[in-house]
Amino acid sequence: MLPWVYVARLICSGEACAEQALGDAQTLEELDAIVCDCGCALAVIGWPDHLDDAAACGVTCASAR
Repeated sequence: MLPWVYVARLICSGEACAEQALGDAQTLEELDAIVCDCGCALAVIGWPDHLDDAAACGVTCASAR
């Protein structure tokens, strides 16, 4: 069985920073631990509606290469 990959839209929790990013991790805990360049935590604001790589949307199974 291939490992799961969580992909989420993230936003910085810092009041002075409005950085947004697309993050991916193998666990929700790893996804929750991603930090912004400013040092603040990035919070999940949603799941991507569409990605350029059609094989990597929402919660997906990583392909073995």
